Amino acid sequence: MRAIFTLLLMMVITANAQAVDDYMIPEGDLVYETCPVFTYYAFEDWGQYATIVLFDEEYVPLTDGSGSFNAGKLAKLLIDDNTIHNLRTEEILDLGNGYALKVVTVDLDGRKVWLELYMDGEYVDDLIVSVPEGATADGVFYLDIEDEDDVIVMRVHINSIFQGAYDYIVQIQGLWLIDFGNVFTVMEGDEFGELEVSNIGEGLVLQNSDNIILPRASSVEITQNMYLGVEDNDTLRVYPFVKNGVESEIVSPVFSGTDLDDILANEGGQIEFTGLNFPAFYHGTDDNTETLIIQDSGLTEGITIAEGDLIYEASPALKNYAYDDWGQYYITGFFCEEYIPLTTKYGSFNADKLAKLLIDDDDTYSLGSGEILDLGNGYALKVEGIDVGGDKVLLNFTKDGVYVDDEVIDITYPEESTWVLDLDGIENENDIVVFKVFVDQITQEDGDDIAWINGLWLIDYANVTTVGYDSEYGVFEVSSITSYSIELENDEEILLSRDSEVPIFDNLVFKVADSDDLSFYLMLKTSGSGVQGEIIEVDDVPFTWTYDNFPALYYDIDGNLFIETLSINNIVEYSPYSKFRRAYTGSLRSECPDEVQPRYQDSFNKHPADA
Repeated sequence: MRAIFTLLLMMVITANAQAVDDYMIPEGDLVYETCPVFTYYAFEDWGQYATIVLFDEEYVPLTDGSGSFNAGKLAKLLIDDNTIHNLRTEEILDLGNGYALKVVTVDLDGRKVWLELYMDGEYVDDLIVSVPEGATADGVFYLDIEDEDDVIVMRVHINSIFQGAYDYIVQIQGLWLIDFGNVFTVMEGDEFGELEVSNIGEGLVLQNSDNIILPRASSVEITQNMYLGVEDNDTLRVYPFVKNGVESEIVSPVFSGTDLDDILANEGGQIEFTGLNFPAFYHGTDDNTETLIIQDSGLTEGITIAEGDLIYEASPALKNYAYDDWGQYYITGFFCEEYIPLTTKYGSFNADKLAKLLIDDDDTYSLGSGEILDLGNGYALKVEGIDVGGDKVLLNFTKDGVYVDDEVIDITYPEESTWVLDLDGIENENDIVVFKVFVDQITQEDGDDIAWINGLWLIDYANVTTVGYDSEYGVFEVSSITSYSIELENDEEILLSRDSEVPIFDNLVFKVADSDDLSFYLMLKTSGSGVQGEIIEVDDVPFTWTYDNFPALYYDIDGNLFIETLSINNIVEYSPYSKFRRAYTGSLRSECPDEVQPRYQDSFNKHPADA
């Protein structure tokens, strides 16, 4: 995919002294721009052609023989290759999607080839190509399409024509074809989700035609699988994200230099990956829980990471419970998966004993006496009995149908309405907190007693992962375990070979570019998880997301060019009692950036991966 887009979020609101309820993007202040970039044809002698991406779909703008194109009239690219095809007289080459190319006849003496182009079995156009002796030749089909004249719809490169055993043969090595029968026309006023086309020029500009409300603790779809997420926080914390149902990639920034020595020198002696620059790593409310470092002990050089110079550390960090009154709990990211270190009711934890978090929510559940709430993974909570007059409820916790513990909850006082279940003998640890539940109230409806729950937290304590010194994880072995952290090092050299994916653990790899210098990044291959951008606060604005901090955007690794950016220019507080004003006085981009240069097709990397 090769395009540049900028999504400018200009949320300009003047707030009065009332409390902030929501945030709003005023009409016209959410701006999406996409500009074309150029890539070389697979048959490079043809030069370059323009492509443009519109919301994750790649198109070719209708282009005439002079190179002029219309960004509002787009066709899918069907073929761009330099594969060799040998065709005899009267032979038809199936081009797919209903298109076909026929060699009508060959005049060997006159060095000419007569070609016909078909769509859905119907004749479209023909072309006579002269092929001089000892030379090659190109044929170009031009058509008048969608009120555009002389649009290039197909290119053919003929290597040679020669006499076969029984007939003439035409050798083709170079084909390019667009789906001219299904042109996608974009007009001013067309709507894409919340956005409306406002300008068509060298590129396309779309803006929100109505105000967009960003409620606290919400996700708002902007268009076609692109969202803005707003956290449940007193101050604005917003981030872009895309959802995926297919394989995708989460990536770090690209590090480039002549070799590792050069890159390490430029980075101050070490390369560090954390949740701030590699979103696959987990982080808590304020701290990172995972860190990967490439250091130089004196042996790392060239393209070789020496043994012991790739260091991975996992340590707990605090995260807010979904039910706010409970405060915070410890989480640990361990190779891009979230775990809970076994934590006692006194607050101490074991960094090397990890359980998966199953539930952390503040949803409301209403349970009658005798009802069972399925918590998943074999865990369940049963309301054994309710004493409405005494404001008490008896709860029973089970695993795989077997009794574990019970508790009488007195909801007279909110601070006493939480049951904290701690157990002994969990991986030889005692007083481990495994479950929390908050009972908000007890009511009686139509003669039935009801217990209302709106806080749940549960870890999978029956399936704890214990990390020991004999544990190995990909290229890593455990080098240190303390009460607070786990450290692992590579136990063998790692070569960052050109044009390769170097696995370090499961789907975590170093992706190395096909370039003369060393250029690489950290990548996690995922399935169906989507990609989230860096979370920002009001004080961070103006802010721009690029491939570095929002890997759903596009990046040209060989050209070291950010092909897409996503920006917020201004945010201020808003409440229903305030009036908003539009304070952004800048102008929309009238020309595409000068730094957009032609690139080879294979140098463009899409994140998430094409599927």
